[in-house]
Amino acid sequence: MEKPKLCVFCGKDESFGTMNVEHFVPRCLWDKERPAQTMTVPAHKKCNDRYSADNEYFRDMLAISEKCSKHPEVAKLNQGTLRRKLLKRRGYFVKNLKNVRVAPTYAETGLYVGHSPMFDWDWKRAETVLHNVMKGIFYAMNERPMPHEMQLDVGEVRDDADLVSLQKYVDAMCPWVGFGDDVFGARFVFHSADKYMYCLMQFYRSVTFFGSGLLSEKFAAEEQTCG
Repeated sequence: MEKPKLCVFCGKDESFGTMNVEHFVPRCLWDKERPAQTMTVPAHKKCNDRYSADNEYFRDMLAISEKCSKHPEVAKLNQGTLRRKLLKRRGYFVKNLKNVRVAPTYAETGLYVGHSPMFDWDWKRAETVLHNVMKGIFYAMNERPMPHEMQLDVGEVRDDADLVSLQKYVDAMCPWVGFGDDVFGARFVFHSADKYMYCLMQFYRSVTFFGSGLLSEKFAAEEQTCG
């Protein structure tokens, strides 16, 4: 008997609503065509639609950042999708670009390369997208939704020092995997009993986030008591 499809977001089956498939890495990160290997997971249409605006916001903030500006797919977005949006919805960018300022920019070697515009992210929205990517990775690799008891946390990796305390988990991760290009790549490691998930998520070969999913202390204690 075929297992029922469960939503990557809420974990419920199709009796709770119409199901479709979700590109857990936002498909809007590509200007037009996505690689054929792009993974999808089951999701309720209602759950899926709830995050479309956050996915678009996340894409736009990456695409207009200095770090990602040289990536060819970002260049396509800036000449196409984002250019059209800027012409038609200028207020969108004014609203979403928080604390815009000009600040000095440095190469990885520490060399000053000039001043560039900078802005603050709406981290809550970015966090929502990254949590969903983690849930998608978990589902794609384990063929089931992530346990709701897992507490998720994400943060940007600015340099190697950000990973020092977590190096043993990074060392245990699989090699970088993606969809046939370098718009998105991930490394990850899971605990066999779902006690943790750690991953690296890289976008446009330029911006990397570290994500952790840990079984909540309360749930772990209850599990130990029951065992």
